[in-house]
Formats: sequence, structure tokens, C-alpha cells
Amino acid sequence: MNTDGTANPRKQLADVSRGLSTMLATLAILLGVRCAVAFEPAQEVPLADKTLVAWVLPANLEQQGSGAVALMDGEQFDAIVLGEILRGRWMPGSDFFRRTQRDQSGWPAETATADQLVQIAIVYAGHQVTLYRNGQLYARYDAGGQQPFARRGDVLIGARYRAGMGTETGFFAGDIEEVRIYDCALDADQISRLAPGHVGDVKPLGMWTFDDGSLEDRMGHYPRGYLQNGATIVDGRLRLDGRGQYMVVTHEAPWQAEKVQAGFFTPQRVGQMWDTWVYYHEGRFYQYYLAGPGGRWDGHELAVSEDGVHWTEHGVMIKPRAGVTWMGTGHIWETPDGGTSRTWVMNYSEWFGPKQDIMFATSTDLLTWTKVDEKHRFVQDTRWYQELGRWDCIDTIRRQDGSLYGYFTADPDRAKIPYDCCGFGMAESPDGISWTALSPPPGDISGEFGGIQPLNGRYYILISEGRVAVGDRPEGPFLGQRKNHNLFGTGCDIYFPRFFHNAPGGPLVNHFYTGGPVFAAPLKALAVDDEGILRLKWWKNNDLLKARRLETSLVAADAGYHPSIRLFDQPLPSHKVHVIEGVSGVADAGQTELDATGHVRRGIYLDQGDGHGQFLAFGRASSSFGDMRADGSGAEVQQTSRREIDFGPSLTFRLVIKYNMAELYINDYLMNLKRVKWNGRLGLISTDPAALRQVEVWQSH
Repeated sequence: MNTDGTANPRKQLADVSRGLSTMLATLAILLGVRCAVAFEPAQEVPLADKTLVAWVLPANLEQQGSGAVALMDGEQFDAIVLGEILRGRWMPGSDFFRRTQRDQSGWPAETATADQLVQIAIVYAGHQVTLYRNGQLYARYDAGGQQPFARRGDVLIGARYRAGMGTETGFFAGDIEEVRIYDCALDADQISRLAPGHVGDVKPLGMWTFDDGSLEDRMGHYPRGYLQNGATIVDGRLRLDGRGQYMVVTHEAPWQAEKVQAGFFTPQRVGQMWDTWVYYHEGRFYQYYLAGPGGRWDGHELAVSEDGVHWTEHGVMIKPRAGVTWMGTGHIWETPDGGTSRTWVMNYSEWFGPKQDIMFATSTDLLTWTKVDEKHRFVQDTRWYQELGRWDCIDTIRRQDGSLYGYFTADPDRAKIPYDCCGFGMAESPDGISWTALSPPPGDISGEFGGIQPLNGRYYILISEGRVAVGDRPEGPFLGQRKNHNLFGTGCDIYFPRFFHNAPGGPLVNHFYTGGPVFAAPLKALAVDDEGILRLKWWKNNDLLKARRLETSLVAADAGYHPSIRLFDQPLPSHKVHVIEGVSGVADAGQTELDATGHVRRGIYLDQGDGHGQFLAFGRASSSFGDMRADGSGAEVQQTSRREIDFGPSLTFRLVIKYNMAELYINDYLMNLKRVKWNGRLGLISTDPAALRQVEVWQSH
């Protein structure tokens, strides 16, 4: 019933649908049909028993871990994979091999030539997994468990897995004739009678034939697919090079790199980037980044900006020498000659053979880079470091005599070091090109070295996920920051932040998003409090994201939503940056973001439809991110950031969101930074609407 006692038509319709589904399901059982019926609510019933089918022409049988088709649901996946454990063997791929049999020694090796079409089917029925090749039994085993999948989850065709770092991996080389997903366990007879282009007796849940260049699911359940990284359709087949090409089917908005990108940047090879570093000179911001498909970083590329907010892709700067497996990241400094030469140095690493080492390039315009002589290659010094250990990414500070100290990712050989040392390297150079290793600095922090920045007479270091260490001298020791030990908050979706040393107005921090297609994030300001604690804040130039104020208002949500949730009266297009600002009252000091009944007290609601959503909840000293139901129940905190600041009984909040990337600021301090799931509807949560004031919504160009 509605709150006024009248019938709820949405609930009545759902009840009718459930009743009809039950009746049809019963009839299906009586008739011996094992597949789910079309009337079954697709969002409510997980995909458990299932069958994956692909008709493929492998370009070669030496490819390893190549996915023909994969179902993705968060970190979980089930896939048809060629040659991951043993070359030439088909296998069911799964997250951490949870549903994959490791002993495949008795499984037949594939023998098809590049012009022979092969049908591979994998059937999941309870714990049992069965593989068929061309309709004949190939392998069968007990997986020990089954993973249910969302019926509207992502599908990868031509890739094995979407990695947490935000790139896909396990690319298939060859042609794919057709792919199907069934929401039931087909038997051997049903599989043997399947033929490309013919639906057959049992209706698939999804079916991609690529006829006439189509990327559509012929069953209409899944949305249109998107070709990635130059994948093509030739003669009704999906053609893939095994080096990054694939097709993705997703219910989220497609990732598209715009010519000028506001706040968040990704190259035209969408999401194929990693570490970023930024430099400023004569009114222009230069943002460099690692680039390349599938985690194989094959170059340094560049985007430029006049304001540090709106970015335009410029192109490739540095490529590796022949035979390099992958490149590593870099940083930039000016040669220590008093500025007379106006020459800049960039370092980059190359993983060549069994080891990684560092090289350098120079430029006089920050656009064109020339590699220096190989004699300057900087390699592991085995007096203190492992011979085949990491050796990557120098960041520098200038010493009083004009020479440089450098700090970088390295693997100290602790058996040779008689003191407690940091888990990274240190070196010195008179000119920024010729480097001599020093012993690693003393301290208690380890990880990939992001950068070093002098602030207020001390030296702050960034490591890996955003952890902070500080020292009183450039030689160390460097000890983990006792408060706000992670600038972003443990569990936020970032990796490897860097100091942007020479930003106008003072140093900033740059970083990128993980957990999806990789984007460089809006720049962040730095602040050091009276206790010497480093924190991140809103950078004033990011106000340029607020190009247009939207005429919108908060309204009561539909039936089924908790009364504390009010939604904006219009959806927000996810490909635009939106900035939502306001003032909120909060609970008394010491209270958590959820009340005693498990409901969110104050915060932002991200709607997903179908009765579910996510939240960002405000507190006086912390904020939390998690899942909840639209009716207010089931709130589950997934990540909390504690800044050990009392924001007081009234605070200002700011949400910045684009695609599925969201950043929450309170009183200008960065709190949470997460990949979110939402359908374009967004609102605020408060049991007292009067506690939310001065709410405005802005949109970027």
C-alpha cells in the first residue's frame, strides 16, 4: 500500500509478474524445459546454472590465457579460455581459479588450424563443470562451488578478465564467429545440435552473431556492444589481434574520450593509461602518463592544458627500444645549471630481459624528447639492492650545492643493510643524468615510491596507494604519518599518487582512478596543519568545472524509497562532470554515520533502480561509502575515511562525479574517492530536510 492507504500499482504489477513467472516456471518443469522463462524478473534472479558457447578460429595455438567470452560481475568471472594453465588446452577461466581444475594433463590439446572453426561450450550445473568441443565431451569435473552472476552483468568477447587496475587482460587472437550465453545447463544432445546463426530449440539469454557488422544481442537482453582498440568485424566475424582488441557489452555508459576533457582525462585508447606526472611551464600544464594496451605499457604520452582542468591529448613522447617487455613511469626535473640551458630531464624505465633499469631523455620544449646516451643507463647497485629487483621512477629534490637527490622504486637487499631501512631506493646526481646509487634511507615505510615534496621545513613522501611518510632531513629517516596516514583514505580507488612540484600557487597532487577504465583525476591541493599532518583539499582551479548551474530541485522520491531520500527532479548525464554542493547538519560528535537502526543519517544517495543504491554518508570526523536499499534498509559500509578533524555540527559538502568516478569533499578536505554504480538519478539523505541547505548542482562544459 502507499502511505495514503491506496494500492501501489508498481507493487501490483510486480506481484502479477511474480505470479506469472511462477506459473510458467512450473509449466516449464512439467514440460522438461530447464531454462529460465522470459517472464522471470531479470534483475532479481541470479544467473547460476548456465552455458557459455563460442565458435572460434584461433590464429595460433601458442596464445596463453586468451578469453573467447567472459561473464563479469565485480571481481568474479567465468570464461572460455585457451591455454592459460597448459598451452593449447581449452579451460573454464575463473577468478583466482576458484572454479577451474588445475590438473589438465589429461585434456586433449587443440589441433585446429587458423581456418578451422571450433565450437567450445562450457556448462555450469551446480558444482559440476563440463566442457564440450564440437559437441563432444572434452572434460568434466566437480568445481566445489558455483558463482551466481548478475543477469545484466558485463560481457567481454575476446578478453578473459577486466582487471582491478582498470585494464582488460587475456586477449584472444583470431576470429570469433558467434557467442552465446544460456541461463540454463544445456545437455550434450542440445549442444551437439547447435549451429551458428540458428537459435535452435532452446532460446539463449544472449546471442552475438556479428552479421552485417552488428554488435547487437539478437535476443535483446543485453545492450549493444562496443569494439575496443581497433577491433573489427570482417565477413560477419569479430577479428581480434590478441594485443588488446576486444568487444565489451556493458549496461554502463560507454567510455568515450572527448577532444577536450574536463577534470577527468583518458586517452583515445580509452582507459589504457597508468602512472601520471605533471609539470608546469609558462602558462601551460603538461600531464604525462604511461600508455599501452592490457598492462603492456609501450610509451609515454602527453596531454596539455591551459588551466590544469581542461585537458587535450597531445600524443606520444617516448617509445621503448626494441625488445623491451614494458616501460615504467617517470618524472621531470630541470637540469641543475641555474636555468641557463632551459633543458629538462625525464626518466623512464625499461623491463628488458630478466630485469628493469632506468634511462633518461632530455627536452628544451617539454614536447620533443631525445634519449640520452646508453652510457647513462642507471642499473641496480648490488651493494644495497637486489640485482634483479625493481628499479623505477626517480623523483628529485635539489641539494644546497645544486646537485640532486633522487628517490625511486627499488628492492633493497635487507641482508646487506645493518639498519631498518625504507623499502625504496636513493641516489645522487650532479647533472640529473648521471646517477650514483646510495644506500636506502632509514625508516619504516615500503612500497612503490610516488614522490617527495619539501613542505614547511620537512620532507613528505607518497607511497603506492596514497600512504604518507615524513622526515626532518632529505636523508631520512622517513616514518609513516601518525594521523591521516593515507591521504585518500584506505580503500579508495586510486593508485600511485605523485607530487606536482611546480604548480602555480604551490605544489599539488595528481593521481589516477583504478577499478575500471583508467582516468587521470582532478588535481588536488595540499595542506599541512599545525601538527605537521599532510592533507588533500579542493584545488581552486577546479571551480572551472562549475560551468553551468542547473535549475533543479530536490523532490520526494517514488514509493519504495525511504522518506529521508529526496532525489533531484532530473537525471544527470554521466558523461558530464557534475559538482553538487551544499551545507548539512550532522550528528553529535562521536556518533557514527549510521544510526542505531542501521539507516544513513545524512549523506548523498546514488540510485541504481530496482530498489537499490549506494551512499556517501557524512560524519563530524569521517565519512563512509557503501550499498543500501532504496527503502533505507540493508546499509552496508564498504569504505570509511577518518581524517581526525572535527568538522563541527554544520559542514559544507561537495560531490564531484563523472561516469562512475565520485569524489566527496567536506569543508574542502578530500574524504572519499570511489567507483560508484548509479543510473543518473542522484539525491540527498536526511531525516530532517531543513538540515540540508544551499544545495546547488553544477555541470561542466
